[in-house]
Amino acid sequence: MDGSRGCNCGVSRRRNSEGLCIRASATCAYLASLGYHGMKATDLRGNEGESVVRVREKHDGALADRMDVRVWLRLLSCSTIIEKRLRRRFVDQFDTTLPRFDVMATLERHPEGVSMSALSKALLVSNGNVTALVRQLEADGLIVTSAAPEDRRSSIVALTQQGRAHFADLAAAHHGWIKGMLNGMSRSEQKALFDLLAILKSSIGEDEGNA
Repeated sequence: MDGSRGCNCGVSRRRNSEGLCIRASATCAYLASLGYHGMKATDLRGNEGESVVRVREKHDGALADRMDVRVWLRLLSCSTIIEKRLRRRFVDQFDTTLPRFDVMATLERHPEGVSMSALSKALLVSNGNVTALVRQLEADGLIVTSAAPEDRRSSIVALTQQGRAHFADLAAAHHGWIKGMLNGMSRSEQKALFDLLAILKSSIGEDEGNA
């Protein structure tokens, strides 16, 4: 797909470093149904020369009274940009991926190791996806798998000493990147946003029955 082509809602259909569309077509169709065509994405050059998509929101009359949709769009744009930067920086600086980092982060919190099923549950992904990531990390000497004592058919996954050292470098960089992106907000502003998002999280949970 042409990186500069826009869909009917005006959102530029760009792809991230893994070839995935930044914004799902369902989002575009929903915005179009509201008569909203004022959201454009601009490809800029961010820190370290990386390509960053920043969403410029131009709210026309169609959304003047739809604050709920505007909040959702802002959350979506911020999340998209942050995740894109993290993915790109992990690849550029460590030749690794965000999913691999997530696996190692989970294992770092469980030094005794976790089962494959518990790992997939913690990451909210399928067993198949976790198995592929575990095999990659094991081949690199970063994790080790062993049979569970109580059930030899199950596997326990844990970080190796090399894996712990590597993850420490990844985590330090990750913390620095997040801090840099949130540096424009004071600690009190971050706390206020965190508390507001807790209310939003609760509201989303209450709406589950309407799915």
